[in-house]
Amino acid sequence: MNMYRRSGMAAGILFIVATAAGVLSLSAQPLLNAPDYPTRISANEPTVLLSAFLIFVMGFSPPAIAGPQA
Repeated sequence: MNMYRRSGMAAGILFIVATAAGVLSLSAQPLLNAPDYPTRISANEPTVLLSAFLIFVMGFSPPAIAGPQA
């Protein structure tokens, strides 16, 4: 496989991962916007933790695109 094609595929996959993680992290948005959000967060802790992990993935993916080329 061509080096440029491999780099392009890796960049495209990382863009897709970042976009998907960003969209999926919105699952905790109703919990965080509720007036009684501390009780809702404690009741739905796995959802909030998953959302926080997805936000971390979303923040890590775009900088990783430039990693090997720099």
